[in-house]
Amino acid sequence: MNSLLAILFSAVAGSHGWGMRGTLLGHGKGALLPGLLIGLGAAFATGNPKVIQFAWMIAAFGAVGMFPGGGMSYGETVGLVIRREAPKRGTAGFALKGFLWFAVAAGVISVGIMSLGMTVYTLADVILLFCIFVLARPLGIKLFNRGKNKLYFSKTRKESWGENLLMLAGLTCVMLVHGDWFSLTVTLVAGIFGALGWVVGIWGYALGEDGKLFRRLSSREMFGGWKLMEFTLGAFGGLGTALGVVIAKALFPGVLSQGWFANDAGLSGYIPQGASLALGLVWCGLCVFVTVFCLLTENKSWGEAAEDFLFDTVYFAVPFLFLCLGSYHTACFAAIPVMLYVLVEKYTVGRKAIGKTIPTVLLYALTALILAADAILTAAIPLSLVALGCMSVYLVINCISHLRKPGFPDKKGPARYGSAVSVDAWFILSAVLTAILWFLMV
Repeated sequence: MNSLLAILFSAVAGSHGWGMRGTLLGHGKGALLPGLLIGLGAAFATGNPKVIQFAWMIAAFGAVGMFPGGGMSYGETVGLVIRREAPKRGTAGFALKGFLWFAVAAGVISVGIMSLGMTVYTLADVILLFCIFVLARPLGIKLFNRGKNKLYFSKTRKESWGENLLMLAGLTCVMLVHGDWFSLTVTLVAGIFGALGWVVGIWGYALGEDGKLFRRLSSREMFGGWKLMEFTLGAFGGLGTALGVVIAKALFPGVLSQGWFANDAGLSGYIPQGASLALGLVWCGLCVFVTVFCLLTENKSWGEAAEDFLFDTVYFAVPFLFLCLGSYHTACFAAIPVMLYVLVEKYTVGRKAIGKTIPTVLLYALTALILAADAILTAAIPLSLVALGCMSVYLVINCISHLRKPGFPDKKGPARYGSAVSVDAWFILSAVLTAILWFLMV
């Protein structure tokens, strides 16, 4: 029963979170929310009291593990299918990207469980993975997405899925070396469901545009095909991640009875307890540094490439390392403050509301202090409602923005809001279902 609830939670929450990605925040920053929710479901899917006790650590692995997939472009890949320009190539592209996105995220989640448990991986393994993650973007893109070796699923946009391919290769090799079949199983199942979810989602979008599905909504211009695709991907990927944990637990029942899973040793013993807050504050400071760096280099010819490298390093590789070391405060940052931070970042600097001024730097310095205070507080109190609170903030902002700016102001009734009607209806319903499933699960 508990496993079923965890699978349903991951599916519904994943659908909600992945749909919210791209509504308020896109790219890797937008993927933090669905990753967090799916990570929570994966922790409860283990059924192990010790893992569940530290579910927020696993959720944090999910949040940062979903980040690197945000660099993969798929806007033009949609056109290959929707406009039937090259439907087979477009479908193959979605299958590949869906597999890579969720396989990497699930791999990070499962390796995180094993590294925290000190049952499989050592400090050297964690540092090796950190180095692979840092180098994956420049090397992966050069090897697979540029020059003679490029394999494109877009017409003009640059592809970058080679980064995720190298990350997955690194994770897989480390798993194989240690015979970690538990993590390999979770990674494979999640990847397959991610691929299947995006294929089903894009063809649901395409058939809806053709009027073969959702005819009543389509005829009234209330069909949100793009969001349907993303809702479907999130549902399949979330379901696959939790299901992968359940399958792996059934196939390898002895794995979660080793290490600290079987005693009271707690988290990784690589750092002293007091260092947890220090590492969390370092990560907070790095996030602020990246924001200021982007402001100062926005007009530089090399600025975009440097920003992409820094984003993946600061929002993925660094927190992965700190989490594996056992920094609970880093998990506290990943749970909600960082997601609110990047939201504030978009609606100030991202929209040039403040610009390159001293107040901008002061704003983020203040944000850093707020994050530090939050880490101190949340490390001392239960975090059971943090993710649901973050969902609520995103949901309220999203619905208010749609109400203030109707898509079709000349029409009457619900039709004046266009596809926002069906999209927001699922956002609200999925949020309610997520909350219900959460309280049933805990």
